[in-house]
Amino acid sequence: MKQETWIMHEQPVQALLLRFTGSGVEFKARCGIENYVEIWVSEDRLNTAIYKALINANILILLPTSLFTLRTRIRS
Repeated sequence: MKQETWIMHEQPVQALLLRFTGSGVEFKARCGIENYVEIWVSEDRLNTAIYKALINANILILLPTSLFTLRTRIRS
């Protein structure tokens, strides 16, 4: 994700393991973005970046379903 210019790199990208499922793991990814007007575009970009990273790491995705939620405020 370091090469993605639309991500605010002042805050680390977080990948949180939520649970193990019958065929893999479920996780949540969070990142800060510069322009919240483009939230829907950013969700697509994040989904695509994660998908490409998994494919490049030869990680099999059996059911490519995902749910992404972007927060507009960073908790301190």
